[in-house]
Amino acid sequence: MSNLIDFCLKSSNINLDNVDNIYFIDNLLNNNKIAVGVYNFPELKLIKSNQIYIDILNNSSIKIKKDSEFKLKEIKEIGADNILIDLLKKSIETQEMQCSEYIYFHNINGSSEYLKCIVNPIIKNNTIKYLTITFINVNKDVLNNTRMEKEIEKLKKEKEELQEENNKYKNIIDNISDGIFLANKDGKIEYFNKAARKFIYNNNVSYIGETLAHTNYYDLKGNKISLIDLPNFKALQGKQILSMRLIVERPDITIKTDISSNPVYDKENNIIGSVSSIRCLNDSLKVEKCLEKQRDGFYNIIDNLDLLICRFSYPDFNIIHYNKKVKEEILEIDKCSDKLFMQIPYNDKKKINIIKSKKTMISGSTIKTLINKKERYIETFYQLIYDNNKIREVVKVGIDITDKIGYQKELETILKTQEEFFSFIAHEFRTPLTVMSSTTQLINLLYKKDLPEKVQNYIDKINLSVLQQLRLVNNLLDITKAGSGYLNINLRNYDIVSMSRLITESVRSFATRKNINLEFKCDFNEKVIAIDDEKYERILLNLLSNALKFTKNGEKVIVKIGYECEFISIDVKDEGVGIPKEKQKVIFDRFGQVNNELTRKSEGTGIGLCLVKLLVNAMGGKIELTSDTGVGSNFRILLPDKKVLEETKVVDMNLMDNRLIQTMDIEFSNIYFE
Repeated sequence: MSNLIDFCLKSSNINLDNVDNIYFIDNLLNNNKIAVGVYNFPELKLIKSNQIYIDILNNSSIKIKKDSEFKLKEIKEIGADNILIDLLKKSIETQEMQCSEYIYFHNINGSSEYLKCIVNPIIKNNTIKYLTITFINVNKDVLNNTRMEKEIEKLKKEKEELQEENNKYKNIIDNISDGIFLANKDGKIEYFNKAARKFIYNNNVSYIGETLAHTNYYDLKGNKISLIDLPNFKALQGKQILSMRLIVERPDITIKTDISSNPVYDKENNIIGSVSSIRCLNDSLKVEKCLEKQRDGFYNIIDNLDLLICRFSYPDFNIIHYNKKVKEEILEIDKCSDKLFMQIPYNDKKKINIIKSKKTMISGSTIKTLINKKERYIETFYQLIYDNNKIREVVKVGIDITDKIGYQKELETILKTQEEFFSFIAHEFRTPLTVMSSTTQLINLLYKKDLPEKVQNYIDKINLSVLQQLRLVNNLLDITKAGSGYLNINLRNYDIVSMSRLITESVRSFATRKNINLEFKCDFNEKVIAIDDEKYERILLNLLSNALKFTKNGEKVIVKIGYECEFISIDVKDEGVGIPKEKQKVIFDRFGQVNNELTRKSEGTGIGLCLVKLLVNAMGGKIELTSDTGVGSNFRILLPDKKVLEETKVVDMNLMDNRLIQTMDIEFSNIYFE
């Protein structure tokens, strides 16, 4: 298309004196890619054209009248905003060819094109004889130019963005505190930031090594560093230097530095330069010396503490240091010591890995070891030392608790002796009490009708006192057995519902005498579990005794059996005086009593509930208490819902009657009726 335009431009100012010069018009008219129209002048009547030209002209803003004829006067009156008319006017005025810029044009079929318009005057005797108007389709050129402009704009924008990024990174590098040096493969320094200038005595240096003319470099031992040993020079040889500490001795100042250098490679893995960073350590080394001094002071304190102290690495737990006491008492005095303290047991390692406490020491194992051929007990603790939120080491501290263990053993011996004494006294008391109980029962059986009423009352009082003492003695013996581990539990399969109902009904007479409403409730009709029937009788009778004892006349006591998770629950609930919050913690301790004015009339020895808890625990259960002062108390027993495998049949409840009556008389011997 550009060839056609060039051809048309070369054919301007055609002279009709040589007719052969206009032969090209017919060729143009026959070209189906170019629109050509020929007008005579000055009439401006279209005398020759091809169809393409007619199509374009009919779609232009020029309205041609009278068979494509318009007057020169009309042309001169049309404004310059019409490109075609503007070109005609200029060509007529100058008698020269006129060429337009790109014209945006809509075809009849609705498509758009870019055209270039050329108006060419044909001259005869210096006068315009004809005018040719040529339209050439330049879509391809325009699109290529537009694409090129977009590419140029894109490249320009990318260049600006790249320049902006370069400026940003350069600004960042310029403002970081470490000095940065960039050198090419020949060692020429191409760039260094602001911080780097502080390390150079003369900022006019151009190559690596030129600073040696006025600056000396030494390692921390005082050895002088040559050019080939400088970190940035080594980087150009392909070596990576990380954190090399040098002393830079300038004419005006000495600087302790930390330098790192790395080679820079191109895509083909060829070295094209190096980058180096340098940091001043003058202040850091002062801090390091201060920390080293503090550390040495800390280690000196550790060495002189009267404690066994070892330091271990983490996580491999290798020993890295031990103090003077470890050295003197474990390593030097006794070469045959087993040195258990200088190791961390597996369980302690596991505990350390789980807890990982920063604030508190971790309690470790108690070690039994030989020190200086003597048996010693060492209680251990661990303190974790952190660095950047990571465990750096573990400090093990040992405290000699041999004397404490000795005191504990001595105390255990005393307590054991005390338990044996209680057991002995209880047995000694039990024999005469049993004789007295048997005697009063025999008198009542054989001579009750023959005795005066006054004597009968005395015998009843004696019998009551005997039962009370037997209750105390039995409780003391059982508590002593439980504490010594000799309490025998004989588990057999019983219907807990029937047994509990029987025990509850056995004390109804006592409830009736105090006008107390005694109720028994259960969520099911039968439930067989493994229990010790004799121990369970004493447990429930003790709780019922307390409930009736501390409940006022006219109130209610409820025994309820239910199911809770994997346990059978037995609740004994009363509407009695209740137990204060501060006393609920000690009520199950030995000799623990409420001891207030509300209970003083009926208080006992304070060992009943202690025994109840021991018996419940011995059967694999537990006991809970909820109570409010003035409202009442609820004791809940939870026994495992299980059976013994050896048992094949359920025991008949009738066999319990005689023992139950005797146990009830003993347990209820401390209830007084007004």
